[in-house]
Amino acid sequence: MREWLRAKRRSEKLTQAKIAGAMGISQRYYCDIEAGIKKELSLRQAVQLSVILGVSMEQIIAEEEKLKEE
Repeated sequence: MREWLRAKRRSEKLTQAKIAGAMGISQRYYCDIEAGIKKELSLRQAVQLSVILGVSMEQIIAEEEKLKEE
C-alpha cells in the first residue's frame, strides 16, 4: 500500500475522485494505485501526482523505492 500517498492526499483534503479526475483516470484506477495493486507508476502519473499534491519528483521516487524494498 502506498500509505505515503494516502496520507498526503488526506493532508491536502483531496478525495480519490478529485485526484483521479485531475489525472484523467477512473477513481477505481486511482484507488488501485493508492492500494498498491498497480505496482508501478508511469512517469506521467508520477509527474501528475507531483503537481497535484505539491511534492517533488525526488520525494515520489524515494517513496516508490521504499516500496520496492518491502
